[in-house]
Amino acid sequence: QNFLKTEKNLLGFDTSALINAEFEIQKYIQRIENTNLYFSDGTKFREGQEITFQSLLKDIEQLLIFSQALDKAVHILIIGDTDGRGSKIHNQELSQQRAEFVSNLIHKNGIEKDILITTLPTVIRFGENKPHPHHRKVHFQLK
Repeated sequence: QNFLKTEKNLLGFDTSALINAEFEIQKYIQRIENTNLYFSDGTKFREGQEITFQSLLKDIEQLLIFSQALDKAVHILIIGDTDGRGSKIHNQELSQQRAEFVSNLIHKNGIEKDILITTLPTVIRFGENKPHPHHRKVHFQLK
């Protein structure tokens, strides 16, 4: 009823509270893709990563709200990574375990499992002598 079919009546309509859902989706995609969850060893988060995880969850929840409003499908790739010490098989398994650990944790916090896809990095590090703790992580890509 507020939308009469004349331009004159629409000029007074307050649009200041409207949100650009496309912009919000892109903002949350960027935030999620820039998030890394670091591990101390195995599938144990490095100290302080629980805060980063909680922030990630909020970003995923907001992304899903906006994507559902626009009827857009979202899939989150969860990519495990390692520091490269040990064999290729060991690092493949550890990468997968880290990705699955994070996927399960996200799911336990209310996010549907069907949008979460665990995967390995494009290059598996292995045979490294020196540890590189900044590579012990899980990161994300959205499709």
